[in-house]
Amino acid sequence: MKTKEILILLPLLAMVICSCEKNDPVDDWASIGHVTPTTYWEIPSSTVSAGSNVAFTAQFYSSENIDIDHMEVWYDVNEHITLEATCPSVTFTYTKSVDVTSLIREFQKIASYEFKEEFWNSDKRAYVTTASFPSSNTLKPIEWSEITEFDAEKYATLFPDTFATVFQRDLYVELEKQEKYSDFRKLMVDLEVMTTDEFRNCTDSVFDENSQQMEYFIKDDSKEYVKGKYFAIPFEELTFDKSNMIYKLEYLKAYKLNAAYKVFDKAGNIGVSEKKEIDLI
Repeated sequence: MKTKEILILLPLLAMVICSCEKNDPVDDWASIGHVTPTTYWEIPSSTVSAGSNVAFTAQFYSSENIDIDHMEVWYDVNEHITLEATCPSVTFTYTKSVDVTSLIREFQKIASYEFKEEFWNSDKRAYVTTASFPSSNTLKPIEWSEITEFDAEKYATLFPDTFATVFQRDLYVELEKQEKYSDFRKLMVDLEVMTTDEFRNCTDSVFDENSQQMEYFIKDDSKEYVKGKYFAIPFEELTFDKSNMIYKLEYLKAYKLNAAYKVFDKAGNIGVSEKKEIDLI
């Protein structure tokens, strides 16, 4: 009977001793995975100039007492393109924008680092190292905005073929609405597509009993004529801001890195940190 009591008490005693150990963050990380090295890193800034080195501090620890072999930094590259056009010739806000994000470089090794026992930090109970990894100078953002002279060739290079067509078509749909009549007239006259008298000759009006006001509209037999005049307007003229003498077009291509730190031990196990997002400027 005493033998059984001793056997039961031994596991319980071991549990009590373990529960009394000091709680340490590095030990917590290590306990999550008993095979792969536990890995953590910090990057001081999430914004870096393209072509410059990205500094970081890493901490790692092997819970299986397996020697560390080496470390690596991996990242993929995402390209983000924003296109935007605005028509300043109307009183309502009309802006057409497109946002496209695509993976242009797969997740791959960028840099490798030699492991040294001197990285051990007894206070943190982990290996601690400070280093950096490179970014590409070819990943600088490309921006085209505040345009004072419209360049048709550059526009064709940066914007898709359908962008101008969709912009002009959807603006026309808005201008056809009853409440947008004055904007339609303003745009056609301001862009010198039609004179005030010419536009007036294409319109008619009725008295609205509810609003107690005259409502103006384009006559049915003039709609195709006015529509033809409108769609003959060059796209860039619809975006020209006469007040500031610029074309309200914007193009921005920017890049983002998704980077991770990897620790390899001599048994072939790999510890991987959380990914860090880095915007290149």
